[in-house]
Amino acid sequence: MSDINMKCVFCGESTLLKTIKFTLETLQKCLNVLEYRRSKPVVRKSRTTYDNLELSIESSLNEVYYAQCYQLFTAMKIPRDFQHLQPQ
Repeated sequence: MSDINMKCVFCGESTLLKTIKFTLETLQKCLNVLEYRRSKPVVRKSRTTYDNLELSIESSLNEVYYAQCYQLFTAMKIPRDFQHLQPQ
């Protein structure tokens, strides 16, 4: 767990809820989900929700998130034929 004063990467809010720091594994999963969300041909509300979200392996390891926001963001089934980002 991390400081409670940092803003969540996904929702941008800073509340008294405890935040969690990214690990390489969680960050890689989020990068894959973000790439898939941006490549989907159908424009839905859920696609534009994260249009301003910027994640990178270098800078995002210092970022934090709420567990509920992470679950909502990654709760998406990615087809097997989708090309995932390669771990670095």
